[in-house]
Amino acid sequence: MSKTVIIIPCYNEASRLPVEEFQQGFKANPEVHFLFVNDGSTDNTLSILNSLKEGNINVDVFDSQPNSGKANAVRIAMIHALEHFEFDLIGYFDADLATPLNQISEFETCFSANKDLKMVVGCRVRRLGADINRTWKRHIIGRVFATFASATLMLPVYDTQCGAKMICKETIENLFSEKFISKWLFDVEVFARLSLLVGFPNIKKAVYEHPLQVWIEKGDSRIKLKDFIKFPIDLLKIHRKYHSVLKKQIKNSDKTSYEK
Repeated sequence: MSKTVIIIPCYNEASRLPVEEFQQGFKANPEVHFLFVNDGSTDNTLSILNSLKEGNINVDVFDSQPNSGKANAVRIAMIHALEHFEFDLIGYFDADLATPLNQISEFETCFSANKDLKMVVGCRVRRLGADINRTWKRHIIGRVFATFASATLMLPVYDTQCGAKMICKETIENLFSEKFISKWLFDVEVFARLSLLVGFPNIKKAVYEHPLQVWIEKGDSRIKLKDFIKFPIDLLKIHRKYHSVLKKQIKNSDKTSYEK
């Protein structure tokens, strides 16, 4: 099995961190290395994370100061992992474990079954037989956002914002070396950067949206009202930076296919 690192970005998680679930996850996934990133928390999150590290050889804590937002916390953790750990796959899961840790093995299996994959992303599809517990308000907002994100990326992406993703090591430097435009919508930029890296039409084979069996929405979201207000502005900035380049790449790909 491939060596895997899972990054858990944390900001003021002391009152909601599911400690017991993590402890169970460490034991159930002894071959997985967990890297917690304390993103400048002002409560006792760091001490809780250090307590989680005690007695667990597959757990590390990286203290990032000052607070810089989820996007940058994940980015610097990716670079830190490249410099300090040996691995084949690396992912990031939200600290509230809305996506349970048992999904790690399912993501790894996707990579084992398809050598063309560069990224596997969790996909919160409401369907019979699955427990996707999400308020209708957030579901509708998510579908509207996904429509605009898909238009920016020119890809049929269902769920760019699910906080559970896994990526192969070889792409990390290209995807995370440069700072992101938005601290919350950086996932859209990850898709865009990967598209530019592998090119069209290869991107459609390089990413798999894995339908989650369980996703439970947790309260006390880290996203504040002012962040929601900034979303359209941030998405527009992302659109301006990447859309024309992606569009040109698609045209060149179509031209090459036609000439062949």
